[in-house]
Amino acid sequence: HDLILATHGRGVQIVDDLTPLRHMTAEMLAKNAAILPSRPAVQSIPATLQDFPGDAEFAGANPPEGAVITYYLKQRHLFGKLTLDVLDAGGKVVKSLPAGTRQGINRVYWNMRLDAPKSAAAPGLGARALVGPMVAEGRYTVRLTSDDDVVTGTVDLMADPLAPHPAADRQLRQTLVMQLYGMQNDLAYLGDATASLRDEANARGAALKDKAAQGDLRRALDMLAGDADKLNDSLVDRSGGLLEADPKLRERVIDLYGAVMSYGGRPTVSQQDFGAVLAGELKAARGRFAALSGPTLQRVNDLLTKAGEKPIALPSAPARPGSDLRP
Repeated sequence: HDLILATHGRGVQIVDDLTPLRHMTAEMLAKNAAILPSRPAVQSIPATLQDFPGDAEFAGANPPEGAVITYYLKQRHLFGKLTLDVLDAGGKVVKSLPAGTRQGINRVYWNMRLDAPKSAAAPGLGARALVGPMVAEGRYTVRLTSDDDVVTGTVDLMADPLAPHPAADRQLRQTLVMQLYGMQNDLAYLGDATASLRDEANARGAALKDKAAQGDLRRALDMLAGDADKLNDSLVDRSGGLLEADPKLRERVIDLYGAVMSYGGRPTVSQQDFGAVLAGELKAARGRFAALSGPTLQRVNDLLTKAGEKPIALPSAPARPGSDLRP
């Protein structure tokens, strides 16, 4: 239920969802902090609507899209850190939100999405990768932490009741979206790591003082740089155009990710098949990188150590949501 205050003159005031207010009791007000219940949040796929209502329509703005998290603070939070985290059923933090600190009722909107995927560095923007995927439907725990004081509550996410897609189709879509999300995170590391190895090998080769006496080392560095460059070129489009002139694995994964994410129903058979093809290509790229960062790099580092030079360090792989690569 919502509260609408209107004079039919200058405007309309709307208080969305009175559920938190209806659960404010004397016992709750005596606590230092408390998470207040709210109605389930609807997960809807963004869409556009064009209409021309004219001046006669009298309406207020729609509520912001997202789950509303409401909590109560007996006193204004002044000192120390106040954190607001959303956790999944397994207890993993899926989102940390900026927490309001004022006395009384605070409301925070959660867009129900993960952070945008990490994208491999490339001249092209990859616009479809600028938005993270929606989290799965279900119940999430809300945790408000102030120093040693912790209060928890829940927020429920539900499918759009106006959408015609059955649960099985939505689950298949979520599975494919998360697979493509993880593939982008893996590609980001592979792209950045191959570029780093290429540039470092080239720099080391150019810096050799006695190139004639270090022929084996120079050839090994050239081979490492060449192999890393070839692998990097197969991963990202380096043409630099506004439109990808030569889409590589990064661009094709991003395009499929955006296409599947923009529709709330079952992915097409061709999209599912294409996802499997891209996963196979990424697996092959992982294999090439394992050989490059293993035996090939080890041989170069052995020669560098023998020559009294510092070995080339392999960039570490950060643990990211949905990624198969780990440090």
